[in-house]
Amino acid sequence: MNYNLKGANVVITDEIRNHIEKKLSALDKLVRGAGDPRVDVGIVYKEGESKTYCIELQLHASGVTEALQAEAEGGNLHEAIDVAVGELTRELTKKKKKKIHMLRHTGARVKDYLRGWRSRP
Repeated sequence: MNYNLKGANVVITDEIRNHIEKKLSALDKLVRGAGDPRVDVGIVYKEGESKTYCIELQLHASGVTEALQAEAEGGNLHEAIDVAVGELTRELTKKKKKKIHMLRHTGARVKDYLRGWRSRP
């Protein structure tokens, strides 16, 4: 999986890069066989009253029709990364389960049709 990291008002250190890669490595099993998946990671530090970190993840893969997107904010950089990756994982899992359900449902309909056709005189 390829990663593209961009930071605004944040210096991307090796520690941040390693933490993001460690968290996103869990997505590899969900996008297996999807060609060459790419994740665009945008990190923004919002100064002012709140002083929060905003993380935006976009997953581009050939097996997924549209790019999946997850956003999260947190007072801590690691907290925001964990929430955003969790949200992206939930979206990928939901899409995968829906695809499996439709495949099984269609197979059951075909079997029912063939059973009815076989019993005709």
